[in-house]
Amino acid sequence: MKKKNFLKRAAAIICILFLVGLYLCTLICSFIQTEFARALLRFSVAATVIVPVLLFIFLKAIERMKNSQS
Repeated sequence: MKKKNFLKRAAAIICILFLVGLYLCTLICSFIQTEFARALLRFSVAATVIVPVLLFIFLKAIERMKNSQS
């Protein structure tokens, strides 16, 4: 397996695990009626969008750096 594919797969798996954790956190926080749980719920919903976007930017930056070196 190429190193490039390994990096993309590893990053994708980490992102998936993080998002699954966020979804579980969102589910748990939706049943708890405290202000802290509401803050965690807002963070979880925001991170659901932000994390994949940051992962995409990170992978594109690495790809561009590798292409500029060759």
